[in-house]
Amino acid sequence: MHRFFVDDQFATSQDSSVAMIMAYDMLIVYLQQEIEKLESNNNYNQNSMKQSSSKLFWTGNKTELIELIYALHSSGAIHSGTADIKELACRTIVLNFNHLGFKTIEDYGNTKSFCFDDLGIESPGRFYGKDLNVMGELLLSRYDLYLQSKRRTKTHATTNFGADELEEFYGNRVRSRMRELFNLIAFDEGVGDKRK
Repeated sequence: MHRFFVDDQFATSQDSSVAMIMAYDMLIVYLQQEIEKLESNNNYNQNSMKQSSSKLFWTGNKTELIELIYALHSSGAIHSGTADIKELACRTIVLNFNHLGFKTIEDYGNTKSFCFDDLGIESPGRFYGKDLNVMGELLLSRYDLYLQSKRRTKTHATTNFGADELEEFYGNRVRSRMRELFNLIAFDEGVGDKRK
């Protein structure tokens, strides 16, 4: 393994692990694009080339993962320093919807990368008597943007819920989009909680 300059005051012990995860994510996007080119050139049946799902297991905690994403962002290592990553608590987004309405969903429908924290704990939004599963709609919008940008627009999320719980909360349609929108990074059950 190569040794790189590490700022001990800013870096975490998991920097290289998340860098590898992000590199694999970029490799997956590249390979998907190449597969699409082959399919269109050779008229392959799309169902014959199924992508296998793999589980990556992060052994650090959620805070370390978020810190690493910010470290990579601030170092300029993502898109030559032009990427914009914002971490937002899902509850805050719903509160914004309650005050601003559907403009809140539109605000996150751009090509910036976002990290939505604590997916699944937010309550439904309400704007002028209209109830809405705000994060569900937001994830559907982000999925459409993901496809329009040829899988270049990234959406990250953290959650303490399993797939079945997320499906119960958001519905089958959103869970189906999550399968393509996200790569699963599961935390080992033995990882300690930093909040304690």
